[in-house]
Amino acid sequence: MKSPLKTIHGNQGPASIRKPQRGWHSAGFCPWGNFPRTRPRISSLRRVRQTEGSSLDGLKSAVSWLVLGLALILVCLPAGGWANGAVENQEAASQEKNALSPVWSSRFQIEIYGGAATLNPSDLNLFVDYDNHIQEFFFDSYLAYKTRSGALRSWDVRRDGERKKIKIGLPFGLRLKYRWNSSISVSLGFKYIFGRRSTDFQYDYIQTMTWGDKFTETENHNPYTLSAGGWAPLFGLHLSQGLSDNLSLEAFLAGGPIFARCRYASDWSYRLMIQEEVNPSQGTNAPYLAFEREGHLEEEGTGTGLAVEAGLRLDWSFGRRWGVFAEAGYAYQRVKSLSGEGHEVNGVESSSWENSWSLRSEEISTYWGETRLEFPTNFRPQSGDDRRVRDFSLNLSGLQVRLGIVFRI
Repeated sequence: MKSPLKTIHGNQGPASIRKPQRGWHSAGFCPWGNFPRTRPRISSLRRVRQTEGSSLDGLKSAVSWLVLGLALILVCLPAGGWANGAVENQEAASQEKNALSPVWSSRFQIEIYGGAATLNPSDLNLFVDYDNHIQEFFFDSYLAYKTRSGALRSWDVRRDGERKKIKIGLPFGLRLKYRWNSSISVSLGFKYIFGRRSTDFQYDYIQTMTWGDKFTETENHNPYTLSAGGWAPLFGLHLSQGLSDNLSLEAFLAGGPIFARCRYASDWSYRLMIQEEVNPSQGTNAPYLAFEREGHLEEEGTGTGLAVEAGLRLDWSFGRRWGVFAEAGYAYQRVKSLSGEGHEVNGVESSSWENSWSLRSEEISTYWGETRLEFPTNFRPQSGDDRRVRDFSLNLSGLQVRLGIVFRI
């Protein structure tokens, strides 16, 4: 009887495995065939089916912005004193009220906050769309074609889990605020926002061959991770209006640089099990392992962009020294240029690279169909076939709701 592997994939089998070329992360299968390299995560799966800035620079920039912000606040101090002196008569009329109001008992206050934000780093989330489409094309579409053509009797798939996109972020931070007068305040703060999705999932593709054997291809990811985040020094302007002795309403606008990072990582394994058909009177043969491979693919990026946020806030004071607040608004946080390292382990082979991130296109043509995809990556093919579509953009913008506590000093 013909080798089942040769029957499915042509006249080549495991003995003809050639040196991997950064095979597709989600299936480092027996790499039969030869495809042009365009992305780390696709070449090995293709071979199965086809013939069958740096952190230190960011820290320096943050320190520079911090020094500038402190200088601005120090300039505001005498300016605030001059302004108060210029309107001394008006201030004198409200001194008694301010002395009794816990809302204005101190010019300086420290705020600590945390909350939740909508987050859609759409370019980074393209990893999920790309990997799902590749799996559907090289498994579902391929097996459906083989069934229609009579090469398979039937096939089925069992799915346990799925790839997931980043949709929610967690912002938290610290803010030092100086009250210039009864309505205007300025602030210097630091904010960090982070979003992450890490999932474990497994797909089993069960194929019944025309001669009765059963093939089970298992693709497992443990884990499959997308993460994105950044921290920003923010300089803010705050306009407030007292509603009562203990309650005030505020509108705020703040901005500054954001130092962001993103990461894609997948630990994967692939296994092919074969169960041969036997005479029913002889029982059932136990399945045996025909091939397996495991690997890891990781790509990282860092960059600097702009962060601007605006919103409304409600303050409640409890005594002269502390209070709580709730604020809601929108934050624009985008980095338009990122670069970083990549690393892949595919079976016994490994490789590393470092490049800027971009969106690239890929056209795949096989005997069972054609497809065109766009995907993010910092990998560049050595062949020079660079089908770059545009720069990669890390978008951390979204609606934010935050709760915090105030300490007046």
